[in-house]
Amino acid sequence: ADRRTLAFVSFYFFLTGWMWRHGDTLGNVSYTFLWVLMTFFSFVGACITHNTMHCSVFYNRYLNRAFQIVLTLTYGHPVSTYVPGHNLSHHKYTQLRKDIMRTSKVRYRWHL
Repeated sequence: ADRRTLAFVSFYFFLTGWMWRHGDTLGNVSYTFLWVLMTFFSFVGACITHNTMHCSVFYNRYLNRAFQIVLTLTYGHPVSTYVPGHNLSHHKYTQLRKDIMRTSKVRYRWHL
């Protein structure tokens, strides 16, 4: 198993639980810092989900399925819905008309 991935996901859940339990006792500065940290680890969770859909974390198929369920809790919706749009469309037809996730579909001009 990829220990670093497991450590990041474990820390995410630890931080979520800790903030749930103690968030109302924090000052504004501490709460803001932890909110930024949670935002970062939510992004990390999305990256882990992306990578997990491409490359398994475990050798065991059932452990990978269980880990996908865990990632569903970090991602906000079932990670299995990631496969049709991303793996089967975007990587097969990258930036072509059949790519349902192509960047040319974005119509706003606001860029970071």
